[in-house]
Amino acid sequence: MKGQDQRQSFFRWVLWGLLVIGILVVSCGKKSQEAAVVGPPSQVRRNLDGVWAGPAGTSLPPKLTSSGWKSLPAGGWVRTDAAGEAELAFSGCQHIYVFDNGSLMTSTCHEKELGTSLCSQAGGTILVNCTGQVKFQTLAANIQLGGTWVAVLHLPEVQLTLVAVLEGSATVWPVLDLATGQLGPGIRVLAGQGVYTAPDLLLIRYPDWQQLLPARQPLPVRELQPLIERLNADQWLEKVLDLALRQGFPPEIWPLAVELWLECGGGPLEDQALVRAVLHGAPWSDMINATVGPDVPLWATVEAERVDARSVPYEPAQAREWLIVAGHPEGKGLPDVALLFPAGDGQLAEMAEQAAEYLATVPIPVVLLPTSPGALAGKLAALISSGQPAMSLSWR
Repeated sequence: MKGQDQRQSFFRWVLWGLLVIGILVVSCGKKSQEAAVVGPPSQVRRNLDGVWAGPAGTSLPPKLTSSGWKSLPAGGWVRTDAAGEAELAFSGCQHIYVFDNGSLMTSTCHEKELGTSLCSQAGGTILVNCTGQVKFQTLAANIQLGGTWVAVLHLPEVQLTLVAVLEGSATVWPVLDLATGQLGPGIRVLAGQGVYTAPDLLLIRYPDWQQLLPARQPLPVRELQPLIERLNADQWLEKVLDLALRQGFPPEIWPLAVELWLECGGGPLEDQALVRAVLHGAPWSDMINATVGPDVPLWATVEAERVDARSVPYEPAQAREWLIVAGHPEGKGLPDVALLFPAGDGQLAEMAEQAAEYLATVPIPVVLLPTSPGALAGKLAALISSGQPAMSLSWR
């Protein structure tokens, strides 16, 4: 009996020890969760129908049925559909606009964040005249606002965040790992620049993004257009431009692409007669109207003077005369001309294809070279310096 009691006592201690160890393992393996920092009460109103606002929760908050200002509780939630637009009166910002299937909470997205924070879960947000105390977050980035006009797009299905600064500045800390919340170095984004980021695993999963534009690198806003097209985010960009106009930013000072350039050079294209043949050999004005719309100039340089290609009449016979002057009657001896354009830009791709078809009838043989926007200028310069005739069609 004594031996049996000893064995039972031993087994009780073993079971107790296993229980304690189990509790310790569970406790240590469980990530410490801190409640999100909740922002102060604020106000919201509906500018365009399709806005819901109220306390944060699992169900959709009440829909706003009028355009008057409504109270938004601390840690509130604002939602819009594709057509809706909400305006938020929030401490530290003059204006905040939510749109394009937007979802914004007046609290933090991440743990251990201090200060007055906003969390964008989806869609578009524009922040106007926000102080440096306001922290703006998505699941893919922490954004420190240091300026007057910042537009943000967050796509939750791919955890991509795009930040465009029209005026002022911002610093973006990319989230490298969603599981750990690890942040990368801050990226300074100045007026006229934009940047996009996503967690490392997403950038690996979608390599075509970086084939268009490098991630986490400030670029001129106009160079983001191919990526915006790739993400089907044209509506977001249109809304940004619309709000900019309503806020008093005239189009001529927007740091976005508002004109096109056709640059020519290298080998036989150093002869201005051949440049004139190019300009007369395609209906540039019609092609621009059909692809990028009216009121967009296409500048080229002829005899050291800037010429709007839209003003040059489409005259194939005149183009052939200039081809003779350049020493290439009927295109004899004329090598292929490379035509570079930004890869991923559907509008310019269509225009380049049309130009190649028209010029082939002159005949001026054209080879299309879609090129990463960031590498386009360098590629053109390299071709020209090598003596190869080359042209580029790009935004400025």
